[in-house]
Amino acid sequence: RLAAFSDDITVKDVRQMFGGKNEFSVNDLKTLLLQNEVENFDPFEESFHLLDPKGTGFADKELLRKVFYTLGFGSINDEELDILIAVADADNDGNISLDDFRQLAQKISVTAPTI
Repeated sequence: RLAAFSDDITVKDVRQMFGGKNEFSVNDLKTLLLQNEVENFDPFEESFHLLDPKGTGFADKELLRKVFYTLGFGSINDEELDILIAVADADNDGNISLDDFRQLAQKISVTAPTI
């Protein structure tokens, strides 16, 4: 499912990121993060970079459309994309910024899928 964010990622790349495992659970992620010595790590910011590959400060609207399609939600039209953005746009500026993304992520409960 990471391919929704990048056309270049392969199954081999994913397995390498996850230590050769075919599946990666929430417990695996917790273990990895606890063993990590990276300081000042912001998981929301790191996740947001996937939605803002050009570094504009806002989620790329066409990438959002592509992600929804790739994840199996089908094509979304302009009106549906506008609704999606409006739901996540906490400051009502017409875009999804890191702060908007952070607020949305903190409001919802997400169960991490296995890969």
